[in-house]
Amino acid sequence: CCSAESTIGSERFNNMSTNCVTTRITEEIDATSDEGLQYAKNKYSKLKVLPTTIFASMPCTGGTPWNSVNANYERTEKIKDHTILFDKLWTNFCKLVEHCNSSTTTIVIEWPRNCYYWKLPKVKSFLEYYNMSNVNFDGCFFGLLSRSTLLPIKKPWSFATNNPEVLKEFQGCKCPGHSKHSPCEGADTKLTANYTIQMCVRLHQAISRSANSMYRTRLRYHTHPSTHADVTVVTTVP
Repeated sequence: CCSAESTIGSERFNNMSTNCVTTRITEEIDATSDEGLQYAKNKYSKLKVLPTTIFASMPCTGGTPWNSVNANYERTEKIKDHTILFDKLWTNFCKLVEHCNSSTTTIVIEWPRNCYYWKLPKVKSFLEYYNMSNVNFDGCFFGLLSRSTLLPIKKPWSFATNNPEVLKEFQGCKCPGHSKHSPCEGADTKLTANYTIQMCVRLHQAISRSANSMYRTRLRYHTHPSTHADVTVVTTVP
């Protein structure tokens, strides 16, 4: 579930530059619940004639490599809680994707590159089934800065997606050569969950291009791009 202020689901992207319609699945809606799942399904059903991208960034706390380093009883119990949360979110996410599955629906999943969840059999099976590929990129490429040091943060983000425009847009987006970086820790960890404006603009523009292409193909518009090729982005950003 995302916050009501998540950058990627911001109203600023409901505009003529991207033609995107965004729908947030917030913490209040609760994506782990039957009601939350039905809410997302209903949102899709209202706009299912339009190309849709489902964007998911489920909490990765249970999959961080630091869990094996900082293992103790209290932390182990917290990790179990995070794992249970992830399992509930993943189950409903899979149900939503199955409900929305069509030739004009694409998927984007975001986690850090070193998140253990990428290695889970059920995640690997999902990626293979929906023909999804990974593209890796660095946060500092998109202007991610530490609030305390103002140095760039080289957060190792990764998308898994079956949207070719998203894959193309984020290929090669690695650190441009900063001499120093600030570690992604403390207050900055929460900050990076909201992404940067530069990253979100690129993502929405790629989704918009993909949607326009699919919409033109479906309606056999080969000459002029449609002005109504909106895309519904169902977001689960933490």
